[in-house]
Amino acid sequence: MLNALLTRWAQTRGALSTNFFARSTQSAQPKGDSFWQTILRRSGDPAAPAASPAAVDALPAARAQFEASLEGLQGEDTDTLAQMISRSRSLDDLWHLRTRLYNEVARQFSQYEAEQRLAALQTHFTAGGRRH
Repeated sequence: MLNALLTRWAQTRGALSTNFFARSTQSAQPKGDSFWQTILRRSGDPAAPAASPAAVDALPAARAQFEASLEGLQGEDTDTLAQMISRSRSLDDLWHLRTRLYNEVARQFSQYEAEQRLAALQTHFTAGGRRH
């Protein structure tokens, strides 16, 4: 695996090949990246720059509202979901947890209740011109 990563990295730098694919990926890579910066960027490392400051500021409020939406729910699936919410690193992470939240609320209460709880969360994903 490391050999494949090294080969890909070298190709994007133009060191091994001048074929079409190497030239097309070379333009997509930021100039000046070291080998380790490239690895971190491609692996989605949390230390790599990801979210805007506004999104980071909104995360605690969104996370708290997600946790409040779990009120009255019980069970192992609910505990797992609560852990996933508390570990979320971005609004995008929370966006992907909406379906699980909806399913848990609908199973334990009703579809109507699930829709109401998700509607309350929607403000976190429509403010600031987000695409969701």
